[in-house]
Amino acid sequence: ARLAAEPCRLVLASSPSVSFPPFAGLPLAVSAERATLGRTARKRGAADVVLYDAGGLVLDLAANTLILQRPEGLCTPAAHRGAVRTPLRDRLVTQGVLTEVPIDLGVQDDCVLLILTRWGTVVPVDIIEDRTLPVGSLAAQRLVAAVREALGSPS
Repeated sequence: ARLAAEPCRLVLASSPSVSFPPFAGLPLAVSAERATLGRTARKRGAADVVLYDAGGLVLDLAANTLILQRPEGLCTPAAHRGAVRTPLRDRLVTQGVLTEVPIDLGVQDDCVLLILTRWGTVVPVDIIEDRTLPVGSLAAQRLVAAVREALGSPS
């Protein structure tokens, strides 16, 4: 596990995605639709794209795990709502490091956002679309430490 040197930018999907059958909640299943959205985000200068439903709830990122630092701890969108499960994400949820919660699109202004790649790299998010967000180095360091502990590797 490591912390990325530079924070990144996220963009929102151009329209709500109702569901991603039959991939929702399956480990490592990234649909062609998500892969296309990820390429579109990179063309727009972003690291990933935020997927959301018609009700304004965040489903996940197209390629990585979205994590928010909230007062109650580190949170991630729920797998049953469409988040892609990876072995690392599952382990962090099982160990109580991450809590699956409904995440509203509007909540991002006041909390720290992080990306967790399936390889364990933690990337702080400093911009969504054109909104600047607080970059929480403490939250990122906590997540890196939790990932190292979950993987059983020395810090």
